[in-house]
Amino acid sequence: MNPEPPGVSLNSISFKLLWWGTFLNTFGVAFSAGAISVLAIQELKLPDSFVPLMLGFSSIAAALAAIPTSPWVETRKKRPILIGASFFRGTLLILIATLAWAEILTFPLLTLCLVLISLSGIVSGAANGVHLRDLVRQEDWPRANGKIESLVWIMSALATPLGGVVIVAANPGVVLAVNGAAYVCSGLLIRRIPQQEPPPAPANRARGKEKINEVLAGWRIIFQHRALSGLFLNAMVFGGCLATLAPLLAVFMLRDLELDARSLALVLGVPAIAGFAGARLSGKVSTHLGDRNLLLWACAARSIWAPFLAFSPSGVPGLLFILICECGLMFAAGLFNPVFATYRMQIVDRALLARVGSAWPISAALVQPVFLLSGALLVEWLGTRTAIGIIGACMLLCIPLIPWHAVRASS
Repeated sequence: MNPEPPGVSLNSISFKLLWWGTFLNTFGVAFSAGAISVLAIQELKLPDSFVPLMLGFSSIAAALAAIPTSPWVETRKKRPILIGASFFRGTLLILIATLAWAEILTFPLLTLCLVLISLSGIVSGAANGVHLRDLVRQEDWPRANGKIESLVWIMSALATPLGGVVIVAANPGVVLAVNGAAYVCSGLLIRRIPQQEPPPAPANRARGKEKINEVLAGWRIIFQHRALSGLFLNAMVFGGCLATLAPLLAVFMLRDLELDARSLALVLGVPAIAGFAGARLSGKVSTHLGDRNLLLWACAARSIWAPFLAFSPSGVPGLLFILICECGLMFAAGLFNPVFATYRMQIVDRALLARVGSAWPISAALVQPVFLLSGALLVEWLGTRTAIGIIGACMLLCIPLIPWHAVRASS
């Protein structure tokens, strides 16, 4: 293939290959959601309480290990990182499935593989934002982010239930092997992108205290920018509350509201379609409202729905009430995510975008376990309904953190 001119359109072969590669990535992740937990319980015979501890430890360990990687990502071409991360994660998942099939998988080995998979995901995510920024024309950034974001939502709605069926019909090892194969195929597609990458930032051979400052530069950049720092704090609180709300809502529906597993499946699937609709519409809404206005109002709108969940009645009315609240939340989140990704591309210098991009998921991985532990304590002390109400109130506190004036003034 001949290289395409700088800044390709969304109809170019380069973007289509990236889109299909991302499609396979998101399909694999959504398809295998829950497979690791089932594998740990069924194959390794771990107690139920060990599984969240294993997943939480893996996430925290990967986040801590990823802190020094942002300067490395910054000074290297991003596409080889994406390709290598896809191959690496695919190989590890196929290895887990093979060892489970051979009945020689152990708890320490599974935990180590999960840490490495999470670490490569953080590194790949940091490279991905810069790669998309370099690949697509600036005027197409909002639509490109909307197309990529919509994949996450539609796969959550369709691939996750399909993976659950396969886990029941076959076993979790099959699902993990499919996820691994999807990663490998994704890497092969991204490898075929003809568009040339611009050169990366030059390496800085810092030592001692300068090295520490370089590693922590992503957070320094965020907190030196009034708009980014406010959005960062908002994201940490909102993401922590959302991660805590998901398991509590399942318990609340099944025990307090006396709903069945089919109702829970609806609440897990239907709001993802609303998120998909929001992501697909974000570009058009941004054109009419302005990207800054949409960023601010969607950020606020995603925080107003959760407090109402605590007032859900029992039975079918409660199911409908929860669906309305969850669809409203996810639709607003679907609108917000692409326009925020575009905003970050616009205001952060290209040479520093990888550092900021890695600081976000690392911080989220370290913050969310604190929220999850707090949620568990609230349920133990006050009950599920009250705990959901308190978490919803915390989500409302995200709104004052939104930097309204700083975002409108930023360029």
